[in-house]
Amino acid sequence: MPKKTKKQKILAEYRKKLKQLQSNQNVIPDTSHKVEIVSETPSQKPLVPITTLPKKTATYQESEYDKLLAKFTIQDLKKASFITLFILALEFFIFYVNLKR
Repeated sequence: MPKKTKKQKILAEYRKKLKQLQSNQNVIPDTSHKVEIVSETPSQKPLVPITTLPKKTATYQESEYDKLLAKFTIQDLKKASFITLFILALEFFIFYVNLKR
């Protein structure tokens, strides 16, 4: 059987203390307050139409820095993909040249 972890020991100790507190207290329910329960069938409620809220328009305006950043990011992605494709093509070329030997 696995040993208890520190958290499990703390939880067990807490439960024991809670049980002791509950057993030591003589709780007498307060019956002086009476609550009336009124049940209402769904058909008695009036139908309320659901109103839709107007859509909020975006308040973000793209700055010049954001435009430049997007431009350079796209350029970098193009360069990286070109270099990757070139290296892969070179590897295939070298592989097939070595097979023919």
